[in-house]
Amino acid sequence: MKPHTTFITACFLAFCSVATSPCLGQSSNVAPTEAAAPTPKPIDPMTWVAAAQDLRIAAQTAEQIIDKVGNTIEQTMVHVAQASHGFDPLGLKAAMETVRQQNETIREQNETIRGAMKAENRRLQRENRRLKKALRKAHELNGDAPQQ
Repeated sequence: MKPHTTFITACFLAFCSVATSPCLGQSSNVAPTEAAAPTPKPIDPMTWVAAAQDLRIAAQTAEQIIDKVGNTIEQTMVHVAQASHGFDPLGLKAAMETVRQQNETIREQNETIRGAMKAENRRLQRENRRLKKALRKAHELNGDAPQQ
């Protein structure tokens, strides 16, 4: 038996067992009232055989439909995927691209600022050393002791 046939048979048997069992709302410890529906009679074995045959025919038909429709659905999905390439109805792709570009710009600006700060720091350190040297020379010429 093919998987489709097995599945459909299992569904049918489950449906039949539910149809012959008491309703979910009924409890076995509650006495039936006069208005309760009569208990269903067991299904004739020949009815089961006929139902199984009908189910086999339905399963074969379903397999044929699934085979034909499955290919059509697969091709349709491929075509939709190809047609929707670059399709961005909500603008999410464009927004994410804009955010990526902005992040890249911020990163470049950060590197530029960091480089400028390092260069300025080096320049100030050189100037500080030069001024300290000039101050020491001025104190030596005047004979003063340098202040710390």
